[in-house]
Amino acid sequence: MPVQYYSWNDSGAPEFKYLSGGYGAYKNSIIEVLDAILVTGYGSKPGFGWTKAMTSTVPDSNRTVYKNHSAHQDDMYLIVESDGNQQQGFKMQIADVVTSPESYVGYSQIAAVTQTHGGTQRWHAIGDERTLIFVFYSGYVDTLSAGYFNRYG
Repeated sequence: MPVQYYSWNDSGAPEFKYLSGGYGAYKNSIIEVLDAILVTGYGSKPGFGWTKAMTSTVPDSNRTVYKNHSAHQDDMYLIVESDGNQQQGFKMQIADVVTSPESYVGYSQIAAVTQTHGGTQRWHAIGDERTLIFVFYSGYVDTLSAGYFNRYG
């Protein structure tokens, strides 16, 4: 499969949004965004070809495990969850072996993302059945950058 590029502003793209909860129980739509990018696709774009391996059954958990199709003998797993302490935050981690969303081995450091500005949360994804590069940022960055360069550029 060729490398594909997806963006928050594509036709039919899922919006990253705050869903519910309060401090310690925040949930956002990172799972819906990654489902569309990695598995199901959206609009006229197919997913990257990953599978959704499992979703946590723990109450108030928003944790899902995706599986890629690695060039190596063993596939890799991507564990993703909303950050319960930050309404616009989420965590990602990779693992070699996953028996449940809460039990895995051969794991990486956690990559945690938190937005500090409100407004539209924007994302871009580049990838294929083996790779995901995901960029996430506040729309405030585009507004500020465009205003700055228009004034001084």
